[in-house]
Amino acid sequence: MGEKEKRSMSFLKSRRKLIYPGNSTSYGFNSFNVISDDVSKDQKVVLTIDEHGKICACNQVGGKLLECLPSELVGQPISRVLPELTDIKLFQGTRSIPELLDLSRIGHHFEVMCMFGASYAGYLFFSDITNNHGQNRLRLIICPVR
Repeated sequence: MGEKEKRSMSFLKSRRKLIYPGNSTSYGFNSFNVISDDVSKDQKVVLTIDEHGKICACNQVGGKLLECLPSELVGQPISRVLPELTDIKLFQGTRSIPELLDLSRIGHHFEVMCMFGASYAGYLFFSDITNNHGQNRLRLIICPVR
């Protein structure tokens, strides 16, 4: 494992220690907004991420929640939407790294950045998928915190 991967793993492990039950808006970094009530509870951002951390696809609702057209996100690094994932290698071989799955299971709030600078808290759910060409991808669902 290279130095960059070691730093990434260390960062993710430290984020896990910053979870404080009952504290809904601050998780070891700046507090962020809870998304407005005009977005229904069933609206979620659904992204497909390639092995290089680039966004391959975004649903229409995701574009609305991220204040852009879904096509504007294609080719952008996932860190553009989720700054906590900057310099994080998302895959270990053909699978997503276990630390990401751990953070989603424990209900960690991630900061979600919209295209024009607004931000809100979101829960993340990860799923490993393979596209029609046999390429490994990561399905990422962002559920805004209410």
